[in-house]
Amino acid sequence: MASDSGAHADALSHSGTLPRRRGRFLGVVAATFAACMVLSVALPHDPYIRYQSFKGTIFDRLSWVYDRLYHDDTPIDVLFIGSSRTARGANAAAIEAELAEIGRPELRVANISEPASGMDIRLTKLRDALRAHPEIRLVVLGMVEALPRDGHQAFGDLATAGQVLTAPWVINRTLPENLAALPFRQIELALASRLPDAFGYRAAFDPDAYPGPTPDHRDFNDANWREIEAAKLSSAPRHAAELAAESVMRRREITPPVLPDALAWAEFGVSRSYLQDMAGLLEDEGVEMAFVFLPFYDGYDEPLDADYLRSVAPIWSAAFMRETPMNYFDAAHASQHGIELLAPWFARRIADTLEPAR
Repeated sequence: MASDSGAHADALSHSGTLPRRRGRFLGVVAATFAACMVLSVALPHDPYIRYQSFKGTIFDRLSWVYDRLYHDDTPIDVLFIGSSRTARGANAAAIEAELAEIGRPELRVANISEPASGMDIRLTKLRDALRAHPEIRLVVLGMVEALPRDGHQAFGDLATAGQVLTAPWVINRTLPENLAALPFRQIELALASRLPDAFGYRAAFDPDAYPGPTPDHRDFNDANWREIEAAKLSSAPRHAAELAAESVMRRREITPPVLPDALAWAEFGVSRSYLQDMAGLLEDEGVEMAFVFLPFYDGYDEPLDADYLRSVAPIWSAAFMRETPMNYFDAAHASQHGIELLAPWFARRIADTLEPAR
């Protein structure tokens, strides 16, 4: 009887040991995995590879952005950073030509905008721009009808690891996804930096593949944009009707503030946080700042956030173009005719903002 009791006790002791051992093993595995993830974030990589990682996407012009900033020593006096509206509407070559016409040929313009309107990615590019071109005197940030509530969809792939880790936490819905992807992104970038050819990247600048300091951003979208635009504008009545329908849709897609004005800092906290950071950085560097608003067809005269934006920097509103169908390629983007109207308008505002060098 005593022997049976002892055997039973041994069995109970053994059965209790197994879960504890399993728990310790799983704990070691989890701790090891976590340590590997943390260490992977610190893996070094070539930032040129990071800017090239958008190949085959609507953001693939970012490789040109890196080349313009770090591989082209053409001076930059005026820097545009915005969404596709600014990319298309602020034609750097046309603006430079207009600046020369009004006696300011010394001012050089760069437009490093890309599709979508998140503010976080703009700070990433702005930091690189100021690091590579400290001569920048004016930064013009493109605005749309309302500040986005979320960050840019490409921020998690373009930002440095430190910039992802220090992103604002207040109602930042893209942060969890960016944090989860960061270790794997770092591992891939580290490998690609060692084996760029295997990943389809360039290890060094290729002058023959570089489109120059002032490319037409329409070429990044579609090399056949001239034919496409000519077809769209071939019938003025049809084009006007298409723009009107698209304008109605765009108005419906704008989500008005959900929270009271007193809580706008939370609802639009991500955008406001990055705007304030950009404003502070530019002030510290002695660089002028302005916002530009290119409205959609038959849209608003100014952004819905105009009062807040004016507390940060002046707003240049191109409301003069919003009622003429021929100014638009589609409801949100300027046509060639619109670009030709915008270029002298931009040039005058730039010249008024920047005093001639003495």
